[in-house]
Amino acid sequence: MRTRIFPMLAVCLVCLFSAQAQTVNETESSVILNEMTADVSIVLENQNKTFDGRIELELLDAENKIRAQAAQNVRIRNGKEIYKLTMPLGDLLQTLEDEIAWFRLHYKIADKEGFISLSELLKDIFELRVAAAENIFSGTNYRVRLRALQPFTKTPVKNVKIEGFVKVGIDTESDAGELKLKAKAETDGEGFAVLDFVIPQNMKLDDGDLTVTGRKNGVVREIEEDLETDEARGSVFLTIDKPLYQPGQSFNARGLYFDANNTVVSSSEFEF
Repeated sequence: MRTRIFPMLAVCLVCLFSAQAQTVNETESSVILNEMTADVSIVLENQNKTFDGRIELELLDAENKIRAQAAQNVRIRNGKEIYKLTMPLGDLLQTLEDEIAWFRLHYKIADKEGFISLSELLKDIFELRVAAAENIFSGTNYRVRLRALQPFTKTPVKNVKIEGFVKVGIDTESDAGELKLKAKAETDGEGFAVLDFVIPQNMKLDDGDLTVTGRKNGVVREIEEDLETDEARGSVFLTIDKPLYQPGQSFNARGLYFDANNTVVSSSEFEF
């Protein structure tokens, strides 16, 4: 009886050692999204000797359906190594947008198998937060402040390329037109960036809109906001010559029209 127990114990120890021979470092592994592909970097720690193996990857959606996959024969070396695979995505980024962050990566490496949430692997995924005034005025510098943050950990994301567009209607003496302004920036180490739009002087502005787009490694975020101008609204101050009138008397009124800066506007038409 004893002669049978020891061989079985020895086999169990060998299996246990083999199972722990390769370890995937999920924290250091990462995924970078491009327009049509995903660059997957798997960090593997191998305690055994160098051997020829195979890495198989599957991208699973919330219903465990395979949406993309990749496989590659590699030489798995002893120690800690980074193994890179390119996974075709097709139009997943265009059709799924933010949903892909909820996917999971299923990996099989030699005798090792596991799942990693894609949100933990997407180091460069970000959301945009924008702070700007709702009203614009001619002759001013319209400033837009923004920040890029990782949506799950709320850590700043740097090197996000930012493009901003301001489109505002304008009234001229001859005809109505449109003012279009563009600005670019890139987020710093704290995830901050600033866009400046110089509004020309002596322009009669109508309402418009602001569009801000951020891009990094295939991830695109866009924010649109409506812009208003109080320049054409202003206020009117009316006075009359007396508080009470009799039939047949003339009614006299005086009106003062002020713009948004509380300045009297001349040569404007009034209708009573």
